[in-house]
Amino acid sequence: MEPENDVHSVLVRAWVEKLGREAVRQGFRAVIILTGHYGAAQQMVIRDVAVRLTRSLGVPVLGTPEYFLALDVGYLGDHAAWGETALMLYLDPESVDLSRLGQPPHQGVGGRDPREATRADGEKLAETIIGRLARLASRMPQWDAVTRQRFVEAETALVDRQLGLAASEKAIWAGWRNIGKGVFSDYGRLLTDEKFEEIVELTRRL
Repeated sequence: MEPENDVHSVLVRAWVEKLGREAVRQGFRAVIILTGHYGAAQQMVIRDVAVRLTRSLGVPVLGTPEYFLALDVGYLGDHAAWGETALMLYLDPESVDLSRLGQPPHQGVGGRDPREATRADGEKLAETIIGRLARLASRMPQWDAVTRQRFVEAETALVDRQLGLAASEKAIWAGWRNIGKGVFSDYGRLLTDEKFEEIVELTRRL
């Protein structure tokens, strides 16, 4: 629908904003928008829209890819590689047939070798993500104005840092350059523990 690396998205921004506004109109006191598509621009757009909605609606809106909640357990997001395969081995094992992979390089696979995935890996990833989402869903509707503002400042720092790196280095993925090194691994834990100021500090390492 739009160029993959377009952070000035017209369609995705409008669509996500409409969904968020409608959820709040229907009475939701918090909104979590997950993207399972890992284009760098889309991830930044989703987070940026969530920040703007939080400010304009007075309701906390989190926009993130699900793997950001599990960086500390080794999930960096991938495409039919170790992480997604492990999740499917846990959630829907009958849908996985690793014997069909053949020899590498594997077409359509982006990331760690999926043949290394186990059901136990998938359980750990799923339980980490689901557990943190459940805690956020329970806590976010209770946040007062001060907590919402602290949350907004943390999420703004993250999206601004990634957008700034992408612009200055003329590379859309520049904002992820150090994530694989573990510098942002504590994000999911800090978010659920509401340690927003520490997230701001983490963004400086990206």
